[in-house]
Amino acid sequence: MYSCSSKTEIDIYKDISTTFYFGLVNDISNEDWGNFKLTEIGPRFEGFTELYGEGYLREGESYQETILIVIVHANTSQNRQHIEEIVDAFVSEFQNPVFITQEKVDSELVLP
Repeated sequence: MYSCSSKTEIDIYKDISTTFYFGLVNDISNEDWGNFKLTEIGPRFEGFTELYGEGYLREGESYQETILIVIVHANTSQNRQHIEEIVDAFVSEFQNPVFITQEKVDSELVLP
């Protein structure tokens, strides 16, 4: 937890952290990925973190490039629907797999 002494505003929420692991078995151009973020993820959530990694698949014993998107959000039916829509759009558009993890988190937004 952060000390309030140097902060002017702190909002505390009980949220869900959803991490999407977007597999890149089939190549996706930077332009196509950028468009996907702008049309499918951005409009549904206030913000997200994007990370790049490489994952190991025991099946086929190979490494696969992966884009991770982490979103901390309220646990609402609308947000659960948004998650399903993002997964469906990615699989449909790119024919690539998506793995999702979710966990309950206490989050803080610390503003100057």
